[in-house]
Amino acid sequence: MKKLLRQVIDVDGQIPQDDLLKNFIQFSQSEVALADEEDREIWDYVKNYAVNYSALPTATSIRDYLERHGELSTIDRLEEIEAVRKTYKNSDYENLINQAVREQKDQEMHVVLKTAAQILFDGLTIKKRRENVTYQGHRGAMNYILEKADSMLTADGGVKTKSNIVLDTTEAREEFDRVCAASRQTWGVITGLRDIDQVCRGIKAGEMWTHAAFTGELKTTFAMNWVYRAVFLLQYNVYYLSLEMPVDQIRRIIYVMHSNHPKFQGQGWPTLTYRLIRDGEDQEGNPITEEQKEFYHHIINDIEENRGKSYGNFIVRSPDEEVTVPRLRQDMEITHKQTPLHMCVVDHFALMKPENSTRNYYTDLNSIVRDTKRLALSFNNGERIPVLGLLQINRNGKLEASKNEGVYKMQALADSNEAERSSDVITTTYLDNDLRANNSAKFGCLKNRDNPHFLPFTANIDWGTRYLYNDYVSAGSDHVMLGANSREDMEQIIEQDMAQHDGGS
Repeated sequence: MKKLLRQVIDVDGQIPQDDLLKNFIQFSQSEVALADEEDREIWDYVKNYAVNYSALPTATSIRDYLERHGELSTIDRLEEIEAVRKTYKNSDYENLINQAVREQKDQEMHVVLKTAAQILFDGLTIKKRRENVTYQGHRGAMNYILEKADSMLTADGGVKTKSNIVLDTTEAREEFDRVCAASRQTWGVITGLRDIDQVCRGIKAGEMWTHAAFTGELKTTFAMNWVYRAVFLLQYNVYYLSLEMPVDQIRRIIYVMHSNHPKFQGQGWPTLTYRLIRDGEDQEGNPITEEQKEFYHHIINDIEENRGKSYGNFIVRSPDEEVTVPRLRQDMEITHKQTPLHMCVVDHFALMKPENSTRNYYTDLNSIVRDTKRLALSFNNGERIPVLGLLQINRNGKLEASKNEGVYKMQALADSNEAERSSDVITTTYLDNDLRANNSAKFGCLKNRDNPHFLPFTANIDWGTRYLYNDYVSAGSDHVMLGANSREDMEQIIEQDMAQHDGGS
């Protein structure tokens, strides 16, 4: 446990406070059990400090507290924790927690089975509340195992899959304390588009977000922009199921999109476009210049140098066979064991195969959407995961939106009424000739289960790199630039903007 506790204590500034807070959230949300009294005392101090100061304590402040209370044995344990030199954050710390939970669950299961064997052969009387309960024989052993099953059935990270919520007051209190201690760390995966994040504050585990649009009207482009920011600014790991584009095409899109990263601002690099990198010449037939070649190599080197450090992982699957939701779940959960996943994108619903086809397009599509929502809620034995699914809007819906200034109505999703029921959020993009000419697109909101609807807004798009932006970013002379160059900068911009928005509403 000392390795886990080391990652939530500030020892000589080796782990930045934002990363300490992220670690604190992961640790406090898990069901890691601290067996030693000294570890529990240190963890209690860390929790109270985080709630009161929205920061994690230094080892010195913990030691001062323990010395004032004469806890000499706990001071010795703190020194052992400080001596741990290796530090963990993000997915590495998540892996560490998951490993600890698995080991504890294995030990608990061993005890349960050992006790069940004792009941089977000898019987056992256990005091429960105000009475003694006697278990005997095979029925008693089975009842004992079933009673213990609920507490055993958690995901690797410790998320409950069954509970009596009126008995969860301690957990509810701890959950609220976490929100107060580190509010920004409780957001979901944000899009990077101000008008959306201002209201939704990201997609959270267990939620299914459906983004719908007519053919060729930025469904995939919106998803790619969201994933790019999640991986390259927010350091998340994303799984992308692409049923329309091969891996190399997606890779080119993302690498060209990376040319807009603010770290390249002011360095004098030339403008890149997707077509230039794909064909070696631009749309006018002008060949790629030596300076553009150098810049693209520089982009590749930057990704290579920062993978696993400043950037997360972008795992793309472009299968050569039909994919069902159970098959998708299987591949994701295998991947999750090696690289903890924080978001999934399905591009798109209608191209998946239903588990049991009825040969009716509408029935099968509804089945796929419903199964995808179950995937979001039950991924990895109830650990849950956010899922963004893309959906095609029908022609009638497009015609109606054209009469309504680009704002869709729910009838546009008539091909899949299950999307209306199962989705937590439904967003749309709309394009017409005027919007295309002005390098912009119209965004709308049809559903937002846990928040108000955001108002329709127009975002800009750099067609050469497929980069979407609005108030977080500005158009530079050579590049479209983000308004932030790190996770912390981006979240602070959003937080400040939301504070201004709330104050003016």
